[in-house]
Formats: sequence, structure tokens, C-alpha cells
Amino acid sequence: MVRRLSVQRLCWLFALSAALMAGLVLGALFALMNASPYLPGGAPARIAAFATAYGLLLLFIPIAIVGARRYRLSRISWRNIRFSFRGRVADFLKIFAGGGLLTLVTLGLYYPVYATKQHAFLVAHSYFGDRPFTFDGRGRDLFGGYLLGLVLLLPTLGLSWLWFLARKQSNRKGGACWQSSLERFWR
Repeated sequence: MVRRLSVQRLCWLFALSAALMAGLVLGALFALMNASPYLPGGAPARIAAFATAYGLLLLFIPIAIVGARRYRLSRISWRNIRFSFRGRVADFLKIFAGGGLLTLVTLGLYYPVYATKQHAFLVAHSYFGDRPFTFDGRGRDLFGGYLLGLVLLLPTLGLSWLWFLARKQSNRKGGACWQSSLERFWR
């Protein structure tokens, strides 16, 4: 008797295998980070092992973001029209690494622009059928609220950061749209 897997079980199997692979990769990186103080070769070897593990962990984050977006959108359809994500990990990695370094160099002042560029990439490479989404949000629209949230961070015990995150979400929702009209689908 041949037992066939249902589509739902197959999707769960793929999701479980992806989660296990991610767990193994992250577990190996954290094991390397925790073992770095005990490695032979002195301080340079320990620093090199820790820096390598940390660099690989930072490399894993954009891969996970793009993979998750691709997976989620591939599972969604509306009126039998599928959503998709067509962005490349290498392009997102450039935005992630460059923006992270600029945020570090500017002591966090580049963060609103960086977060907006990340979201713009994810939205611009998302499709509804063959129609791409567009995003016209700007980082400078968030900059004033970001500075105010940073200034009020300590006096409000961190509550101002929640206000900034809410403002960031409203900027994202207001900036995304379809490139062309979808009125014929609403009838």
C-alpha cells in the first residue's frame, strides 16, 4: 500500500526542515561564539573565531529576511492571483551591510534612512501577479520622530521608542501601493 503525502503535510515537512536547518546553522554559530574563549592560540585566534562567527551570523540575517518574505508571499493568493517575491539575496545584502555600516559610523543617525531602504527593497520586489508594488516612503520623514524618540528615550523609560516604532509602521503603510491600478479586481 502506497501512502501519499498531502500538500499540507508536504508544506509542513518543508517548513520543519527549513527550521531545523536554520537551528543547526544558528546553533553552530553560537557554539563557536561560546567556545571562542577556550580555543588554543591565544587572544588573536579567539578574536578571529568570535569575529568569524559574528560575521556569519550577520550574513544569515538578510538571507533569512529574504527567504521568509519569499516563502510567505509564495503561499498567498487573492482571487486566484498569486503573490510573489523576486528580490535577490545579494542585492538585499548590499543594502543590509552598507546601511548597517553607515548606521554604525553615524552613531545611529542613519537608521531611519536605512530602515526605509530595507522596506523599500522588500516592497519593490513583491508582486501581485505580474504587477509590482511600489514604495515612496522617505527616511527623512522619519528622522524628526527618530531624534525625538532618542532624546526622550531615557526620561520616558523607553516608551518613546514604542511611539517611534508606531510612527515607522504608519510611514510604511502610507508609502506602499500597486504600480498600476487594480480597479478591475474590485468589481
